[in-house]
Amino acid sequence: MIINLLASMIISLKTTGLQFGYFFGLLFFFIFLIRGIREDRTSDILLGWIMFFMAMLLQDYTFGFAGINFLWEQMDGWPRHFPWIFPASVYFYFLAQTNVNFKFKMGDLVHLTPYLVYLIGSMFLYLNDLTARTGLYSVGSYGEVWHIFLHVINYGGIFFYFIKSLKIYKNYKIWAQNEYSNIYELELLWLRNFLIFFLTGAILHLINTIIDTIYDLPFDQDYYGQLFIVITIIYLGISGMTQKQEKNLTFTDAAIQTPNEDIIPQPKIASQEELEFMGRLDSFMKSKKPYLNPDLTLKNLAAQMNTNTTFLSAVINNAFEKNFNDFINESRVNEFQSAKQNPENRNLTLIAIAYDCGFNSKATFNRAIKKFTGKMPSAL
Repeated sequence: MIINLLASMIISLKTTGLQFGYFFGLLFFFIFLIRGIREDRTSDILLGWIMFFMAMLLQDYTFGFAGINFLWEQMDGWPRHFPWIFPASVYFYFLAQTNVNFKFKMGDLVHLTPYLVYLIGSMFLYLNDLTARTGLYSVGSYGEVWHIFLHVINYGGIFFYFIKSLKIYKNYKIWAQNEYSNIYELELLWLRNFLIFFLTGAILHLINTIIDTIYDLPFDQDYYGQLFIVITIIYLGISGMTQKQEKNLTFTDAAIQTPNEDIIPQPKIASQEELEFMGRLDSFMKSKKPYLNPDLTLKNLAAQMNTNTTFLSAVINNAFEKNFNDFINESRVNEFQSAKQNPENRNLTLIAIAYDCGFNSKATFNRAIKKFTGKMPSAL
């Protein structure tokens, strides 16, 4: 009796955790959908669907641990999951979050193809009472082929879109360093963390699937994998709600369409024109101090110098051998070191002086000081 009571308590605790994640995901599905429509933010609409897809990953176990088994029995085989389209939505979310002008194109519909094959195939098998419970995977070659197909679109889609999303994120960071002077809030580190969660969850599930195939694990064998999804949902929901999207953020996938699919600017030998402009830019930086503006961008500076962003970027990359972010922040560091020695600033904190010098966050300030002086601010 005591053992049965303890067992029921454990099951109850398991159910509570999954239920929380399940309904949390559905709640944020509606929140992001409404905010995205109201503010015309494609990224929020996509994030809402990501939350929905993850909630659906929890659905079977959420009801199963609660003793509601119709999804495992009467609805067995019904296409209620979203393989391929879920990781594809993550990829498109990265595109939309790094570009406020992102719009879907007709060509993007090709990403739906594997899911549509799954949807139509699953409905056909379900309506013909060919499911896992009725022995689908042991009645002939077509059952085995379908089983392999399900694994391919499940894990193949995850790893395929993980690589594509990671490439976007890496190239976006490099692009941002050449467009903005303060990039701490633009680095979107939470997206990197989400990718880590995304890949970790997939690997854990894959390992569990392999072990289950070999040893035929019991019903609750995937509980901790489901719990990991709950943690991911909570992290993504809270992080997504607190993130702002820069209004002028316009990184596009065209930026990575280079022969080597790499947008890292490689310094070249500066042309005579670039060397001549180098002196003009250096004088302008010292006299006008545009770096004191925390919102300074490459576009802003180009306008002040009466030139275009392409040429200005080339001057900074080739003549100064720096990216735009380092070029500006080095000037801010030099300004900070001078301001710190000024007796008029003796009553100001270091971060207050840093803000006066153009930095807009403590993290960016500390990182720049460490990079260009090799010391922490307090050691200067």
